[in-house]
Formats: sequence, C-alpha cells, structure tokens
Amino acid sequence: MAKVFISFDYQDIEAKKVVDNWSNQNIGLDISLSSEEGHNYLDKGENFVRTVLREKINSSQVVLVLVGNNTHNRPWVDYEIHHAKCQGIKVIWTQIPKTNGAPPKEISKLNPVPFDINSIRTAIRLK
Repeated sequence: MAKVFISFDYQDIEAKKVVDNWSNQNIGLDISLSSEEGHNYLDKGENFVRTVLREKINSSQVVLVLVGNNTHNRPWVDYEIHHAKCQGIKVIWTQIPKTNGAPPKEISKLNPVPFDINSIRTAIRLK
C-alpha cells in the first residue's frame, strides 16, 4: 500500500475531500492518504510548519498535487513539491475539474493524471 501525501491550495479543500472520500468509501483505492493543512500551524512559525510538512512528506512514497485555479501561486505547495523531489519521492498531479490554473513550475513538464479514482490509483502505484 502506497502512502500518499496530498498537496493542495486550501481554496481547493472540496477537491481534497473528494479524494479523501475515495479512500474512506473503501472502493478499491489501495492507498493511504495523508496531508497536513499547514495553515493550522502558522501561528507557531514557518520553521514549525516546514518541520511538520517534511515529516509527513518523508513518510510518504508519493505526493499527489491537486491543481486548481491558483495552485501555481502557492509557496507552500511549491515547498512540498520541491522537498519531495529532493527526497526522490514520486510527484504526480491532477487538474481539479472546472479549473484552469497552471501547475506549479517544478511539475509543469509532467503530464497530468485525470481527476478520477482509477487514473489516480494507477498513477500512484509504485513500480
């Protein structure tokens, strides 16, 4: 079972809940989902947020980036992607339906995965 960290802009929380629900419904999504809503820790300082994010990402095998209208402008998403890539952790991204924002630069050359349970499950599988 692959452990997946979900990176997203908080404005796109509804799309994240859809992905969480796929796992909660136990409909064959053989992954363990995790994310950390760093904004909950901002009052403790950026270094604390970075530490929490690093720990979650480091314990994952894949980072799934949910790309919405403004994801490419979110520094914490950039940080999560950069950290994952530096650690050799697989990064995949999917465009949230009815959005048209660009992916963050560091993953812009990767092909997006369709926003559906089967496509994401296939892309997550570790080889």
